[in-house]
Amino acid sequence: MIGIRKYNKRNVYFYTFLFMAFVFICLNGCTSSGLRILGEERKILQNLAGEYYFLGEGYLSQKNYKKAMECFDFAMRDDSLYQQAYYKKGYSAAMAKEWSIAESIYKDLFLQDTKNTNISVSLAYIYSQQGKLEDANNLYIQILQDNPYNKDVKENYIDILISMEKFDEASVEIESYKELFPDSTKKIDEYNKILEKNIETKEEISEEINSEEN
Repeated sequence: MIGIRKYNKRNVYFYTFLFMAFVFICLNGCTSSGLRILGEERKILQNLAGEYYFLGEGYLSQKNYKKAMECFDFAMRDDSLYQQAYYKKGYSAAMAKEWSIAESIYKDLFLQDTKNTNISVSLAYIYSQQGKLEDANNLYIQILQDNPYNKDVKENYIDILISMEKFDEASVEIESYKELFPDSTKKIDEYNKILEKNIETKEEISEEINSEEN
């Protein structure tokens, strides 16, 4: 989870106004004087990118995720902030349920570091929220190969199998879950009820088929 500072919403809007005014003044000054010094422009851009990154964090703490995305998008213009801002833009997109944008960013981040568990889990979750259960399933298998004792990942994988109605595979994973995390009694009871309901459903279907045949 990203560490986020809390900001007053009024201050966020106030600083936004100041920075936009600052941009206008700087750009107007450069064009009116006829002097466009590359080093100075680059410095202005870096300062603005840093301030927009700061604003993005403010919007993020206010749960204004779409505004945060816009700020991080601007902050990405500075190479030194690009990777951090890119990640937070993806996080903001996921929180805003802008799944296609979030998927694009997290997939790119995943390809850069396939062993990063946080990125992998986030991408699997984004897949599941879009109904791409097979993609989520395959990714959880990969994550569990490297993190077999990760409780959250194990639970997410079981949930995906149940959603896909792969109850035989889910049953195997649930037995493994019981062995690895015997103290998680509440979750184990939940899984047992799901499996029992599935068995009852199968028996009912079987009885219906037999009655039709007779």
